[in-house]
Amino acid sequence: MSQSPGNNAIRGNPMASIQPWIRLLKPAGLVVGPILYFGQLALAASGVSALGLPRLAWEGIAGGVFFASGFAIAWDLKKERDELKRRVDTAGRRAETRTRLAELWSEGDQLARQCRNEREPPPNDAADDWAARTEGYLAAELGTDYVATFRSGDGLPMGFTTIQSMEHSRLDSGIRVRLARLQQFLDQLRAEEIRAQV
Repeated sequence: MSQSPGNNAIRGNPMASIQPWIRLLKPAGLVVGPILYFGQLALAASGVSALGLPRLAWEGIAGGVFFASGFAIAWDLKKERDELKRRVDTAGRRAETRTRLAELWSEGDQLARQCRNEREPPPNDAADDWAARTEGYLAAELGTDYVATFRSGDGLPMGFTTIQSMEHSRLDSGIRVRLARLQQFLDQLRAEEIRAQV
């Protein structure tokens, strides 16, 4: 039998089912606690029995409500700290990824520049090594979908080259497709970083 995502989420996190009650305890405790405590004091001073309960019992009830409220406040603070840590970790990881992709882009750009020197053989081996290392990094850090995009020139504008050698020109074209994709990935990471800061 199929289960709703919400049910799965609750099963995956046992605390999820009591979180609404925890959120309710914080304001309730701050209001109800003082009312119970000072209310029983006023009744005791006037000689009226507070539901037949001794003063110690009322103080215990008020203390329990205060404790529950304190627990709720501590719970919220923990959630805020956890969320802040998650954002910091995500931002740090995003910055590391962006730095590494920028390094790979610079390395590829140098290879493309070498392709323009037709007096020297095209840097085929170096380009293959660069592409393999870049794809390995993309697969490990961003996912295999990025590798497929890195290889594809679909949707990219046709470039113009003055390179006469077919071998140099073909390699230059392949490198420039991959450089364009890396630039897209870098732009995407920058946009995500800006959105995270808002």
